Amino acid sequence: MVQKPWGAGSLSVPLCLLGVLFSCNLPGGFCLGDAIFSLAGLSAWSAGSSGLHYPPYAAILLFVPAAVLGWRFSSHRLAGWGKWVSTLILAFLALSLLFWVL
Repeated sequence: MVQKPWGAGSLSVPLCLLGVLFSCNLPGGFCLGDAIFSLAGLSAWSAGSSGLHYPPYAAILLFVPAAVLGWRFSSHRLAGWGKWVSTLILAFLALSLLFWVL
């Protein structure tokens, strides 16, 4: 059995996981993205405490490199998982933003 090497494509998984942590509520109501936004003095919501939640869209800054690294270095270990998960999340974020705008 030939094992794939670790490399730049392997970074797609931690970037993807960090993007998910940045954009989702954890048990107890904690959202890493909300905490970072409030540390920067910004609101995480477009209308106070409702409307568009910005952290998932800011997490695009993590999902895009994850997808690029996964697709570019697909021969590396875990790159396949990272590229598909990040690509699917990007597609869902694009669709949700499109429906929110319309």
